[in-house]
Amino acid sequence: MHSPDDHVKLKEIYESIALSKDERTTACDFNLRELEIETALESIKDGHDVLDVGCGLGYALRHYAKQRRIKGCGVDYAENMIEQCHVLEREDTGPFLGTVEFRQASVVDLPFRGDSFDVVTSSRCLMALLDWERQKQALVEICAHWLESARTRRNLRALVGICAHSWKSARTRRNLRASVGICAHSSESARTRRNLRACTTSI
Repeated sequence: MHSPDDHVKLKEIYESIALSKDERTTACDFNLRELEIETALESIKDGHDVLDVGCGLGYALRHYAKQRRIKGCGVDYAENMIEQCHVLEREDTGPFLGTVEFRQASVVDLPFRGDSFDVVTSSRCLMALLDWERQKQALVEICAHWLESARTRRNLRALVGICAHSWKSARTRRNLRASVGICAHSSESARTRRNLRACTTSI
């Protein structure tokens, strides 16, 4: 179990990293990040409102806005990250098809009304929360901001019902709901269903 000091020290590390303005510091495998961006763009369409949680220096969100006519918002809990996002946005010559904004916020307490975004992306954010309880809280918070249609919520409840009947504890069912929520936004695809199965078996 991590102490409060551990969380403070980790945040201080990210605040320091941000001052470098080096977009490679938060993703040492830059080729993997490019693949992540390409994968996310498959679900991002013109006209979408897009939220990037744990946006770091805003690299991914700026790329989304260069390739799609979106209204993008990036959030990060490190104040210096957001300040440098603004600097890098001004320095980026684009061209941009969409717009971006950046706000300081925690993934466990997002400052938006529920069902605010068509697509929510997040990379390398949960690992900075250090413990499973906070990670679960973050998963639920993320889910709450892209499950915008009643149809999707009905599908989610059906998926939870199908999967949860063989799980005995309430805790496991709550974990399952969080895992299903992350995967269900594109549950029509075989790949996402495989991801769903992987999530449920990892609980």
